Parts: sequence; C-alpha cells; structure tokens
Amino acid sequence: MDSPLGERVMDGRRRKRRRRCVAVLGILALSGCAGLVNGEGGPVPGAAVPAVAVSPQAADPHDLDAAERALAVHHYVQARALAARVAARNPGDARARLIEAEVILATGDPDAAARAFAALTARPAVAIRALQGQGLAHLKAGNRQAALSSLRRALARDDGLWRAWNGLGVLYDARRAWTAAYESYARALAIRPDAGEVHNNMGVSFLLQGRYREAQDAFERALSYDPELRLARANLRLALAWQGRYDTALLGVTEREKARALNDTGFVALMRGEHATAEALFRRAIAADPRYNPVAVGNLVYLEDLRRLGAVSPPSAIAPEAGAN
Repeated sequence: MDSPLGERVMDGRRRKRRRRCVAVLGILALSGCAGLVNGEGGPVPGAAVPAVAVSPQAADPHDLDAAERALAVHHYVQARALAARVAARNPGDARARLIEAEVILATGDPDAAARAFAALTARPAVAIRALQGQGLAHLKAGNRQAALSSLRRALARDDGLWRAWNGLGVLYDARRAWTAAYESYARALAIRPDAGEVHNNMGVSFLLQGRYREAQDAFERALSYDPELRLARANLRLALAWQGRYDTALLGVTEREKARALNDTGFVALMRGEHATAEALFRRAIAADPRYNPVAVGNLVYLEDLRRLGAVSPPSAIAPEAGAN
C-alpha cells in the first residue's frame, strides 16, 4: 500500500459522527528489505506475485545472493523467480524458502507469510531471520501480542536485526509507550542509519505525540535517504499542516494526489479549530476530483455538525486505530 490510511479521529461523545470525518495517519513501514514500499520494477504491494515456471538445470550457485539483492530493492518478481529456481533444484533449501516467505510478506498476505516463516523457525540456518519475519507478518496482520513475542525472541538471539527493532517501535507506538518506541527506532537506526522507513516511523511516533516539528525533521530525513518514499512525503504534509503551514504542506502535490492532500490538510485545519480554512480546503478537494466527493463532502457535513453543536477543542494528536498495511 502506497497511500496513507484514512483515519477518523474525534471526541468520544460524537462517535457516530466520526464515521463521516476522514483524515490521514501516515502508514507505518514495517519490513525494510522485504518492504511495504513499492520499488521500481516491483508490483504494487498487496498484488499477487505471479508464479514463475523454472528449470532446475538453470539454477546458479549465486541465485540466492541475487535474490536477496532483488528483494532489497523491492523487485519481488525477480526475487521469487531466483528463489524458486533454487527450490526447484533443492526443495529443502531453507534460504530459498525464507526468500519466498519474504516475498509473500511484502506483497500482501501476512497470514500466509507467518505460516511460511513458522515452518522455518526450526531450521538453524535461517531460524533467527524466520522469527523476525514471523513477527513482522503478525504485526502486519494486526496480531500484536504474537508479533511482540516473535520479535523479542529474534532479538534475544541476534540484537543486530534492524527490521525487528523497527517492528518493536511500531508495537510500542500502538501502546503509546513513546520512550520504548523511540529507543527501538534508535536501535534500528544505529544498525541501518539510511533506512528511510525507520525515519518515517519515528516521525509518525512524534506526530502521534503532537511533536510536529520533530516529526517534520524525521520525515525530511526519511526522504533524504529515500526520495521515492511516498508515505514519508504524505506524512510530511501532515506535520507541516499541524504547524499551520497549509500552503507549504501542499507544495509539489501532483494532480493525482491533490484531492486527498487537500482533504487531509483540511482535516488537520478542522482539528486545529480553523473551520473557515478547513471548509475552503474541503471544497477545493471536491473541485479537484469528483471521485473524492464522498470523503470531502462527509467532512463538510461533519464541520456543519460542529458548527451547530458548538466547536469542541481538537485532540492534541492523531489517535490511530490498530494496524496499517
């Protein structure tokens, strides 16, 4: 998934009305090299990777190294084909099966990925990475307790797994355990300082705490390492909007993104109590893309509800529901 997750946030006394009000929480990137961010040449995450017919005789001793490199840059079809070529020659090859499990995780079936990783946790050559993958798969599926157990077990055996630290950070954020989340992301970045997805997740943590300038800095760092990380770009817009910098937040928005960006920025203005600005942004969103009307119109309806009821103080930070990706 490469677009932000629609979120609905408001005062508990108006739970029925919150269904009308759609904003954005930047999606947490969970899995690093078997990533949740699409790369050039890879399918959109969530789409099935086609099966590839392979010949056992075509396998090369370096196929798995090449598959790992393809996985690292999100070229999932290539990674799967290379791993399948090795598995066709040697069905018991644990590393080939691990790569296949990573592809399943990256392309949208976390339950199937968790099962594939579980089958490898007793294989010494890949057991630790399989535990990490199992934890990330559980996290992606929303099974937080199982994710926590697997990730902690993996890190107890190898504390150099940056993806596991990143996953722990996401779990601690879900618990609003901000210090533990920050320390987990810091451990991940000590191992992999150029991991844009970890900088993005740290920024989301700051965003949830209402620390908008620090969130902005984290998203800008994420983009400096990975300019194609659209999640971080969308999150940066949120961080700027929460500082009241609406025009800056909308700079460089593409036509494809325009309606969503206007609506999301309008939602932040609404939460900041700037109702006239919110209304103008929602109306611009409707004009930008009629297909987006139900969302922006719903937000306008909610805004009118607020005006009739009397404005309430907005929450100081976005409160996400469980799970993303």
